[in-house]
Amino acid sequence: ETGNSITLAQPEGKQVQILRNELEQLKSTGKSLMPEGVEKDITVAEMTDLLTYLRGSGPPPKQFPGNKPEVVRPFVDGSIRLLALHARIYGPTIVFEEQYRNLGWWSSQEDHAAWNLDVEQPGEYRVQLDCACADGAAGDSYVISIAGQTLGGKVPGTGTWDTYKSLTAGTVKLAKGSAELRIRSDGPIKSALMDLRDIRLVPIQK
Repeated sequence: ETGNSITLAQPEGKQVQILRNELEQLKSTGKSLMPEGVEKDITVAEMTDLLTYLRGSGPPPKQFPGNKPEVVRPFVDGSIRLLALHARIYGPTIVFEEQYRNLGWWSSQEDHAAWNLDVEQPGEYRVQLDCACADGAAGDSYVISIAGQTLGGKVPGTGTWDTYKSLTAGTVKLAKGSAELRIRSDGPIKSALMDLRDIRLVPIQK
């Protein structure tokens, strides 16, 4: 998935690309290409090997001093904080700025970040971004995908690149277990999308 097109995987390794302006609706079924029930037929160790292989089949993440990707686990209150220093970082321009512990120089549509996380408390979560964006660069769109769900919006101006504010992206429903969250731009970027310190998943108590 890019800002301009969607690539669909088909049987026998074939792929077909569809431009976004040709789509009437884009909705995920939440299902993967993996055979139904495969998790019941293999051991935990085999599943770990399979996930490692699948994650390693694409381009490797970029490496920066201070950036240490790892599986993120919940705090005692059930919230999950996805810090920039734990992200896997991809793309030609995006960097991890060790001094500020953020993702910055986010200027290409190919730039994106991903986190692996464990969900211990199933339910609905509010998704919040701790980000900064100079007023002159505001207005670009972002999209977050997790557990077959997508949400996003436009990045508001926070005044300067040094002024961080909390941005609520929406809510998602998560099942107990492993998950992956990805964030990228949703279209062209004028100058830079945002500076991002973390994404927080806060359980909604009912």
